[in-house]
Order: sequence, then C-alpha cells, then structure tokens
Amino acid sequence: MVDRWFTHKILKDTHGVPILDKDGHEQKAPTARNGKGMRWQARFVTRDGKEVGKSFAKKTDANRWLAEQTANVERGEHIPRDKLSVTVDAISVGWEARIEQLKPSTRAGYLNRWRTHVQPRWGTVKLSDVEHADVVRWIADLTRAGQSVSSVSACWGVLNQILKMAVRNGNILRNPCADVALPKTAHIEHEDLRIITINQLRRLAASAEEHGTPQDGTMILTLGFVGLRFGELAGLQVRDVNLDARTLRIRRNVTEVDGHLHIGSPKSGKPRRVNFPAYLVKRLQDQIGASGPDDYLFPLGGRNQTGASKPMRRTNWAKRVFTPAVEKVELKPLTIHDLRHAFAASAIQAGASIYVVQRQLGHARPSITLDIYGYLFEDDLSDAADRLDAALDKLDQNAKDRESE
Repeated sequence: MVDRWFTHKILKDTHGVPILDKDGHEQKAPTARNGKGMRWQARFVTRDGKEVGKSFAKKTDANRWLAEQTANVERGEHIPRDKLSVTVDAISVGWEARIEQLKPSTRAGYLNRWRTHVQPRWGTVKLSDVEHADVVRWIADLTRAGQSVSSVSACWGVLNQILKMAVRNGNILRNPCADVALPKTAHIEHEDLRIITINQLRRLAASAEEHGTPQDGTMILTLGFVGLRFGELAGLQVRDVNLDARTLRIRRNVTEVDGHLHIGSPKSGKPRRVNFPAYLVKRLQDQIGASGPDDYLFPLGGRNQTGASKPMRRTNWAKRVFTPAVEKVELKPLTIHDLRHAFAASAIQAGASIYVVQRQLGHARPSITLDIYGYLFEDDLSDAADRLDAALDKLDQNAKDRESE
C-alpha cells in the first residue's frame, strides 16, 4: 500500500521533536502530489510477475480491493486488466459467429434484440463495469418502458449468452446476469385467445376463394382443421400427403427473413405426422392434381404456376388473400396463427386428449399445450367430479344395504 500524498519522513521541530497533528499523530512530509488525485495506491504482483495497481480515495477501499485481488491470485482467479477492459461489443463479435448455426428466423430475432435493446445500453460498457445491480435496473427499465414479459426475457437472454462467453474466454470470473429475477409470464387467459367456430372457418375459406382461388380456401381449411404453423403448411410437398391414411408428413418449415425465404426443419427440430379429417380428402386430391411428388402442395402462384415450384410466402399471401377475407366476414383482428387455436378447440371439444393435441400441434411438451388450452378441459374436470360423487354415493348405498341385512 502506497500513500501518494505523504512520505515516510517524520516532520520535526528545531529541537528534533516530532511534530504532532491535532489528533496527536506524528506528521509526515508531504509529497509533490499532495492533495492531487487519489491518495492511496494498492499494488500486488500476479503469478507471472507483473505488478498491478489501482488508486483509491480511502485507505479502507484500497485495503478491501487489495485483499480481494490477492485472494484471486492465490486461487488462480486473477484476470489481467487488459481482459477486463474489453467491451461487451467486442465479445458480441464471437457471439454473433456462434449463432450463425441457428435457424435464420431465430438468429434474426436474436440480432434484432441485440441491436434494438441490448447494444445501445451495454455495447460500449467495459466488462469490468457490468454489475449485477445494473442488469437488474436495466430489466426493470425495459419492463417500465412497456416491453412484454417475453421480450424482456429474450433481451436478458442475449446479454446472458454474451457474458457467458466472456466467462468462458477468461474475461470475467462470474456472469453478472446470473440470478437476475425476470418478470414472470402470466398464464394465457382464455379471453386472450381468438378462437373461431368451424362454421366461421368455412365462411373464411369461402371468402378467401372469392378473393383468390380454391387453393387459398384449402390452405385456410388445412390450417384450421389440422393445426399447422404457416411455415409448415408452406413447406409441404406432394410427397408428404397420404390421402388413404389421411396424414401429412411435417418435415420442412419455410420462414421469411428480410424478404428472403429459408427452408429448414420444423420448429421442434423433429419431423412428425399429423392427421387431417375426411372433409379435406377431396380438396387435397384436387389440389395435388397432376403435380409431381417434389412440387409444393401449395405453390406460389397456384396450381397453374409455370416454372419451378416455389413455396408460398406468408407476407404476400396474408396481404393479398387472408386479410381481405377476414375483413369480409368480419373476423378482424384474426391472424393466421389463430387458426391453430381453432383446431385445438375443436379437437378438445371432440374428446381428444392433451397429448394428442400436443403431438398434432408440434409443441415440445404437453405442459405448453395445457398452459394455452387447459381451460377447455374444465368440462372434463366437472365430469370427473360428478363421476367421483356417483362412486361415493354407490359406496354409501352399499354400506346401508349391508347394515339393513
């Protein structure tokens, strides 16, 4: 520990007696830096022989820092200043390279959150200055600014991934994002879901055909009666349709990112087979027509398109067909994704179990399906309670019968 304001030399009077200050302590000779800058400088030597120092206004702060750094050196956890001075921006370069392997739509979502919410706050900040308390305040600021729970969690996830990489790179010892309490996701209330009836679905399909072609009506009915995501519908090829078994093989997903189409695996990463009702057999048969097995089932430009078969684009189809059809039958603000709810509701009302609905929708876990559509099983709970009452009544009656014998 070095006192930069005073030397070790004791001041003495003309008689050689040490001069005392008002507190009775011996006064020391001031240095040329007296009263300038930080007074106390703590220094230590790393295992590779380098001297590291830092200045403080208070001696207690200097001692505390020195004790921490010395302990880190002894544990082999000391991080050189040049690594700590690296910014979050610099680490993000490696993070961006790492997420190249993700699906285009997923990667685009990450990059959008990084550039919109994370980088403006943390990009130029040194890793040594990223504190847990600052991350907590940032999360609170995002929430107060009106960001949704899922958006806040996603933004935290991006920063967390980058700081995890910093830990692995040896730039910091611990991740400041760890143990940050995130806003909790409220269960989806059933009034928040837009569920249309089978009759409304058929009216919507008819309206779509008026604005477009029979293909457009079949697309809407397939989305609503089978529960596919639009990307899964767009990725269907003729070879994926089995009219006899009434199944569709979901093995491709089409996403549109920045105007470019990307074809990859389904959202779950695994292919699956789904069933469709007999009502769709004739429509799908007509839709296939003379198409080849590698042609898209619902091609861009319709069945009469010329040239190579291309998948339907969601943005274009929604603007050209879906939105006008929705407005015509007064179902606004219905979205394409809402058609999945129509399938789920009709399947549950027809007696399908949560596991059947989960597999058809392609949810990773039954709990996801239950969180969204669990309220539709309330009648099942009532029926179960009624059956239990009936069983109890029967037991009571049997007991009375035995007593009377």
